[in-house]
Amino acid sequence: MKRIGILGAGTWGMALARMLTVSGNDVLVWSAIEKEIDDLSTTRVHPNLPQMKIPEELRFTKSHRGRGQGHRAGHAVHHDGDPCR
Repeated sequence: MKRIGILGAGTWGMALARMLTVSGNDVLVWSAIEKEIDDLSTTRVHPNLPQMKIPEELRFTKSHRGRGQGHRAGHAVHHDGDPCR
């Protein structure tokens, strides 16, 4: 089991975090948006991915201090293909 941190709780970050969690990894997701973390922790559903259940084992944090303590970091970003934006 690997300890993995995901920076960002958007659709890409949550899909990646779920896949890594169900594959047996210890995953911690961080977001700068506190309400987002509160909602995801409570509902276990991302508003843009309503069919995807967030595993109970997947953990969330609002604190930038806890990031990276023993976790390998990953960052999920959306790119629309236009490098000039």
